[in-house]
Amino acid sequence: MRRVGRGLYDLPQYNDFVKGLVPADHCKVVDAIVRRDGIRVMRGGLMAANELHLTNCVPAQIVYMTDGVSRNVKVGRRTIRFQHVGRKLMAWRGRPAAPVARALDWLGPHASQDPQIIPTLRRVLPDYVKDDLVRNCSDLPKWALPIVHAVMAPEEQPVAGRRRRSSAGVRGTAPLESATA
Repeated sequence: MRRVGRGLYDLPQYNDFVKGLVPADHCKVVDAIVRRDGIRVMRGGLMAANELHLTNCVPAQIVYMTDGVSRNVKVGRRTIRFQHVGRKLMAWRGRPAAPVARALDWLGPHASQDPQIIPTLRRVLPDYVKDDLVRNCSDLPKWALPIVHAVMAPEEQPVAGRRRRSSAGVRGTAPLESATA
């Protein structure tokens, strides 16, 4: 038996490739902490935003959202951060749209200004996740509601022959579809 943290033990495993003991699996450690302390946890918002392709940031820390107290748990040479969040965010736990709610919470209110958020969510989210997001949008902050409604709105299809505005706000002369000569 090896002690990996306060009150946490595991059976060490030897790895021939690294010729040494493998560090404790942080997922198993988190599961043990959940059982021991009777808390609920969800993976952090940065992890969710990265999985949904909403950011290029790669998590450097292991962060879990919890309904328990905020704290750091040292496991070997790594630290697992448990961050307390409100009951509205924890209400998403176990739902199909939970990663979207966590990612939007991590991105914050400025996410509604980012032009890539809505097309990315439209592309990556399956229909059942979008439906769950709409059904439970009362648990989201008010600033996130326009994002949800825009994700659910049908995409506007370009119409041939219609002129578009240039970025300067002056009517452009090029049709949406390029003409081949």
